[in-house]
Amino acid sequence: MVAALTALAALIAGPAALAADAPVATKTDWTKEGAWNGATAPDAVSASMLARLKGEAVEDLSQRTESAQTFALPDGQWRSDMSMGPAWVPTGGDPTTEAGWKPLDTDLVSWTDGTYRPTAHPADLVFSGKAKGPVKVVSGVNSEGGAFELWWAGALPKPIVEADAIRYVDVLPGIDLVFYVTGTGYEQFFVAKTPKALKRTRKLSLSFVSPDHALKARSGTLAASGDKGAQVADVSAVSVWDADADANRMNPVTDMAAVPT
Repeated sequence: MVAALTALAALIAGPAALAADAPVATKTDWTKEGAWNGATAPDAVSASMLARLKGEAVEDLSQRTESAQTFALPDGQWRSDMSMGPAWVPTGGDPTTEAGWKPLDTDLVSWTDGTYRPTAHPADLVFSGKAKGPVKVVSGVNSEGGAFELWWAGALPKPIVEADAIRYVDVLPGIDLVFYVTGTGYEQFFVAKTPKALKRTRKLSLSFVSPDHALKARSGTLAASGDKGAQVADVSAVSVWDADADANRMNPVTDMAAVPT
């Protein structure tokens, strides 16, 4: 009899325990930045109507930019989310449709012409494959759509490509040329791998060309100005650090498209 009562108690307690462990539904606060399930509409009117019908945030694609999104909320309010840099890249299609945009993607992919390009990038960057020198190692467009090119006087080997980095090994004996793609452009590095190679770095140079813009050198930097005088591109001053300092960087250059060991 005792055993039977114990079993009955277990059966009664079982469902109650399961109910206690069930997840509790939470209500989404659509006013918070980033609260979005992916719903879009081509204009403000349809976004507002759809937000009320679906009970969630709906983006008005007519107001999307590379760094901002605007959402209609279920309660009739509006919310704008801003990013520090580009988050979306126009595809050239209708910008009021989802097909008109791609999420920023800096990972490099190979093209049939032998070049390498980011998957989706506002600067339309193109990196050279193996080539005889002098060679246009990088080309793209600046924030005003003006073309720019970066030239290397020597030949380039077939590069090592990994994610958003590309490395040309031994462009000169003991020296690698490395590029790292960012959301707005790229960073460029020379890596001297031996003391002898380090002595050669004083004579290293790349040629930056921007035919449609005025170039001005100032305090070790190079700036390209647009038609109205606004700066549309810049090349920062040269800086140097050793392997120990590189290991402490957020993105060590030695890890960028590293040579297989």
